[in-house]
Amino acid sequence: MTFLEAVNRVLRQESVIMGDDDDIPSFTATQHAATSALAQIAIQSQLSELVSDGYLPYESKTGVVTAASSTRTYGLATDFQTFEELFFEKQNSSGNVEGTRLLMYPGGESQLRKTFPKYREEVGTPIFWYPGSGTTKNVGFSPVPDAGSAGNLYRYYYEADVNVVVAGDTIPLVSTTEAEVFVRMAARNFKYLHARPEIRETLFPQGLAGDPVINGARSTLLGLLNPLPPNRAYGKRYSRSG
Repeated sequence: MTFLEAVNRVLRQESVIMGDDDDIPSFTATQHAATSALAQIAIQSQLSELVSDGYLPYESKTGVVTAASSTRTYGLATDFQTFEELFFEKQNSSGNVEGTRLLMYPGGESQLRKTFPKYREEVGTPIFWYPGSGTTKNVGFSPVPDAGSAGNLYRYYYEADVNVVVAGDTIPLVSTTEAEVFVRMAARNFKYLHARPEIRETLFPQGLAGDPVINGARSTLLGLLNPLPPNRAYGKRYSRSG
């Protein structure tokens, strides 16, 4: 189920789109623009809750950094959330790992600055990496790659953000049933956002966190997400003699 399909399902469940009315074709359409924006927020909010509570794992991915001569820092993938492994592996042009690893410098850039004051200028074959600073996710290599290291490919393993942003993004749930149950949670969140304050107090006396509809749907979803079959037998089984 795509983000757009989920939004349309929320709008239908909440009777914003009714009967033979057409689904909204995109997020830029003027049809139901305000309610579409609220449905998007509701879906993103419920996904964030599931991720932060540990019920939806981040997606495991790999990225590649191409070393450039005299270039110290390198940006990471736009969906980068956190490192899954704390090393970079050199790979060849065919994508095969060659065995050389860059390990994270102990103590990061702060310690590197103390140990090697000229770490920003020293060039050579990279041995270490360290997390960068600033408003974008980046890393630095030490030593700074020289001309002989230019073009080297370094693979890294990371956990990607699973939240949805654009219409074509996929809701990070495997089955249609899981996605449909999730949409019930998002639709309830939408109702909360869309309601006037006095109606909201009546419908949600315990707020979203204590709402029985959301919590019931969440319980169902967590049961669907569990890869193990439920235990249908409890207690000990005794055989009768005679």
